[in-house]
This record gives sequence, C-alpha cells and structure tokens, in this order.
Amino acid sequence: MSFLTQTASKPTKYSFWDGDSSAPRTPWGPAQTLVDLANGVKSVSTAGHGGIRLNKDKQKQIPKCFRKTWYEEDCEAAIVVYFLYDELKALADKQLRENGPVVNSAVLPYMRSSTKEDAFMHFYSWFGGAWDARRGVTKAKVDSFKDYSDSQRVYERYCNDYDAELERIAREKVAQRQKGSLQDGVRVEFASPFQFTFGGENLTVKTFIVRKYGRKVRFEVNEKGNNFLAHLTGWRNTSYSIVGNA
Repeated sequence: MSFLTQTASKPTKYSFWDGDSSAPRTPWGPAQTLVDLANGVKSVSTAGHGGIRLNKDKQKQIPKCFRKTWYEEDCEAAIVVYFLYDELKALADKQLRENGPVVNSAVLPYMRSSTKEDAFMHFYSWFGGAWDARRGVTKAKVDSFKDYSDSQRVYERYCNDYDAELERIAREKVAQRQKGSLQDGVRVEFASPFQFTFGGENLTVKTFIVRKYGRKVRFEVNEKGNNFLAHLTGWRNTSYSIVGNA
C-alpha cells in the first residue's frame, strides 16, 4: 500500500516501527506516524520532525506563491490551516460528533479550539511579508511590518537549515544508489574507520576491496601485512566513496 498516494475512506492513523520498509518517506526521514484525513491531507511525524502533505487537488486550493506538496510543522503548517480552514474545521467537528476524540494529528486538534481569525494571525505572523506582497502592499505601506519581520527572519533561517537538510538527504540517496551498484573488486574508502583486532594487533581501517559472493558483500583488508575478509556491520549506513579498483 502506498500510504502517501492512496486516500483512506475515513480519518485513519497509521504507525510504523523503526526500520519498517513500509514506512512512507518524507522530507524529514521515514514516517513514524501518518494520519490520513481522507480528504487529500496527510499529517506525518518522524523521529525528528514532521509536517503536512497535500495531494494535487488540495494544492490547487492554496495560492500559487504558497503552493507546494510538503509543509513542515513549525511554520508552514499555518499555510494549510488558514487556506483550508473551513474544510478542516468541518472535518474536526464532524469527527468529534461521530467518533468521539479527534484523531491525534498536527491538524485536527488545533481546529477544535481555533477560529479562522486565529488561523490567519498565525499564518500572517510567519508569512505577512509574502502575503502583503501578493496583495501589492509594500513594506513602506504596512504599519505592522515590524510585527512580522522578526518571525520572517526566523523563518528564513529555518529555510536555510531546511535546504541544507534536503541537500544532506539527497546526498544520502546518491550514496544509497552507489551502495546498490558496488561491483566486485572496487576499492572503497569509508568516511569513518572500522576497528579490528587481528593476529593480536589492533587495526584501524578505512579502505577496503569489495568482494561479492552472490548477494553477500565482504570487504578485504590488506593492512600492515595483514590480509583477511571482514563482515562490516552497518556499512550500508556509513558514507563512503569509490576510490579505484584493486
């Protein structure tokens, strides 16, 4: 089942364990929980962060300058809450009437206690500059500019950190593709060394020769006159580069 592209028939919460191959991939890593609101809106949380995902139909309800697929939970979720407020509020109220407590997510519990004005003020505190620019209002014409400029600078710093995190994830994906294409006989160098005790001698090794036996991958050590095959625990989660052939 593709939890990100399929839509549940009613608001449903899914949980995933660490290492679960079925866990949806998000910009912040594998999901630990996913709440499908059954209307094209999904709320996710991971080990470190979370956010909201909109399908293409829901994205069309967001002004173009704020339109995207993923909205992180700290700042950008305010965009979704404000522009989809009426629908999300009705959904929260309906679920409360029919099913008791609202499904735990980053969206619905907030809708129970907030007004649309609350949602707008939260949105405006982060994105007031972009909102006013969209309406043709310049900085000089906005008396409240100082009120939202500080939070916009915080958001800009967040975006810079977020972009750096996306670059890191992209690099990891490239590394994963490299790992899947390791050929027998290539020489690899790991970013972090591995420790061995062989023949009574302690060895610190970063460079190995790949030896493949069917689907098994072993690493040949040729260090200080010592030659042996090693099974490297966790090597797939360690950054490395291919530095040549044996």
